[in-house]
Amino acid sequence: MESPRAEMRAPAPRPQLARSGRVFITRDWYDDRAPRTLALTDDALTVLTIVAGVLLVITLIAFYFLGFVAFFVGGFFIVQKGTRTALRRGATGWLDGLPPG
Repeated sequence: MESPRAEMRAPAPRPQLARSGRVFITRDWYDDRAPRTLALTDDALTVLTIVAGVLLVITLIAFYFLGFVAFFVGGFFIVQKGTRTALRRGATGWLDGLPPG
């Protein structure tokens, strides 16, 4: 008997969701261990919301005071491989520290 073709095989099982059903799927441009699915508890969702808000405020303040120059200079730092690697490593460590779901 022949093995079933790839199209006919059962799909891979979905990851277990948090009780709330909220998950965060990481990407490889900011997470060394991506792709992974993180189940979000209420505490983790609160932390993510606060961090996103702080980053938005910092970006708006930088644009207000420094204008386009801040983003132009910042772009040069981000495209450098060493900077990207350090930022990705930091983000991975921070995501590892989120409250487990």
